[in-house]
Amino acid sequence: MTPSRLLDLEEGEITDGLDERDLFVAQLVKGHLDAGAKQCAVFEHSMAHPSDPVVQRSTVPWFAFGGEVYYYLLGPGHTIQAVRHLIATAQTYRLVGVLTEAPSELVAKHASGAVTHQTVAALAAATSRVIVLAWHMTGKVIWDVSEHEHFLATSSSN
Repeated sequence: MTPSRLLDLEEGEITDGLDERDLFVAQLVKGHLDAGAKQCAVFEHSMAHPSDPVVQRSTVPWFAFGGEVYYYLLGPGHTIQAVRHLIATAQTYRLVGVLTEAPSELVAKHASGAVTHQTVAALAAATSRVIVLAWHMTGKVIWDVSEHEHFLATSSSN
C-alpha cells in the first residue's frame, strides 16, 4: 500500500503483525468458538464508529451498540488466521473482548448492524472470560470469570 493510500481514511488496512502472545490468545478464542454453535467472541473497537467506511467494508462481522463497534465471530469452523484477523481488526491502543454465548438475536442475525440492549445484556450475562490488553503493553490479561482465575500471556523479552 502506498503512503498516500495509508493516510486515506477510505482505504484503511489491517496487517497481521501479531506475535506469539497473540497466537496464545487466538488459540484460546478458537477453542472457545469450536465448543459450540452459540459460542461467541466479541471485541470492542475503541475508536471506530458504525458509519466509518472501513467498518462498513469489513470482512469481519460486527455489530453496533450506542455508537460503538464490536467485531465478533460466532461458532465453530473458523481458522486460526480468521481468529487472528478478528483480534487484529479490533485492536487499537487497547484490546477488550469477551468469550461468551450468543443470544438468539445475534445468532439469527449473524450480520452487521445495530443490536438491542437485551442482546448486549445477554452477551454480558453469559461471559465466561474477559480478555484485556495489559496496560504495560507486554501481554494480555485473561480473566476466567467462572473460576475467578487470572492468566497472563507475557512476552519473554522484558
